[in-house]
This record gives sequence, C-alpha cells and structure tokens, in this order.
Amino acid sequence: MRVQGEQSSMPPAMLTQFGRIANLTQAVKEPPSRLQQQMMIISRWMTVAALGIGLVVFAVSLFDVGISSSAALILAIGIIVAVVPEGLVPTVTLTLAMALQRLAQHKVLVKKLAVVETLGRFQ
Repeated sequence: MRVQGEQSSMPPAMLTQFGRIANLTQAVKEPPSRLQQQMMIISRWMTVAALGIGLVVFAVSLFDVGISSSAALILAIGIIVAVVPEGLVPTVTLTLAMALQRLAQHKVLVKKLAVVETLGRFQ
C-alpha cells in the first residue's frame, strides 16, 4: 500500500507577525504609579510589624506563659498570618472601580484603572 501526502511546517508562534506584536506589547514596562508605590511601602511596613508581633508573641508564650515551643510557634505563625491584611488589595481595587463607574456616568473614558488614583489630586 502506498500513501501520498504533503507536509507543511509552521514557524513557532513567536516568530510569526502576531508573535512579534505580542513580544512588543510585553516588552513595554511601565513604572509603578504613586498608589502602587505607596501600597508597596505599606505592605513592607505591615510585614515587618507582623513579624515583630509574631516574634513577641512567640517569646512571651514560650518564656512567660510556659507553653511548648511547637505550640508557641504555631501561635506565632497564626498571629503573623492574621496581621497581614488579605483584603487590602481588593479593597483598593473596588474603590478605584467605583470611582471609574462615577466617571463613566459623566461620560469620561479612562483607559487604565491605575490612572484613576491620580485624578483625585487635581481640583
């Protein structure tokens, strides 16, 4: 039995014209906005505070209360996890989205959500 056919090969996706366009859009790096910079600073401070509180809780529970080291470690980890705000980023995002909705009611078009935070600075 004899079979005939054609074989064609395609270049990898990033070597096509669409791939080049995708590469160009991914290559653009934007500096963080003022709000993003402030959120990073707050996150660092809260992380340091959480670790400090966890360390104090560990030391007090180990030396003053007298519980076992494994229980003190679990308690300290629980305190550290509880101090870190999980809802901070969604809260900021929802606040910006609500501001965007109010702007949309006034027929204002905003391309990026991060730009909304700078609008509040101007009167």
